[in-house]
Amino acid sequence: MPSANRTTVTICLPPGSGWTSGLHWHESHVEFLQVRQGRAQVTLGNITRIYQPQDKVIRIEKNVIHRWRRPSARYDEEEDLVVEEWTEPADGQNEIFFRNLNSVILDAERTVPPRIPVAWWIEWQIMVICHGMDNYPVFVKNEALMRFVTHLLLMAAICIGVFGRLKPHYEEYTPKLLLEKGKKHA
Repeated sequence: MPSANRTTVTICLPPGSGWTSGLHWHESHVEFLQVRQGRAQVTLGNITRIYQPQDKVIRIEKNVIHRWRRPSARYDEEEDLVVEEWTEPADGQNEIFFRNLNSVILDAERTVPPRIPVAWWIEWQIMVICHGMDNYPVFVKNEALMRFVTHLLLMAAICIGVFGRLKPHYEEYTPKLLLEKGKKHA
């Protein structure tokens, strides 16, 4: 069972939401999901199934390609989907990831440098955050190339991001206690 000292992120998706975590993997964290309300469609490797609150905690080992979201429209869900997510080690990195990801998206109109398209800046910033927070998105589905292409694109994002002063996390979005917790686990 996961650590009692974990930092849990709670994500709520309303009916009709098309949000998805996207296919991704983690190289230094084991991820856990627990459906608290509604139904979640979870893909682990090549297996996809529906999870509900009565199901056990979902353990996602390091390097396993995975994704979660609301199930397809055939379930005609009328309630919110509420999922708790945490990782081992319990270093707070998951919370830092979501705080910074959501904040840079919500603040993009205010923070994007002049003459840079907002959508481009957001995508680049997300790649920098992903690289720094052990979140590796799948860009190509070819098994032989998938990890190579992801690492190549994220490294390019880091290199180009230096010029735009993009970072994996920002002080204004990240409580100091969380950063300190992460340093203890480093």
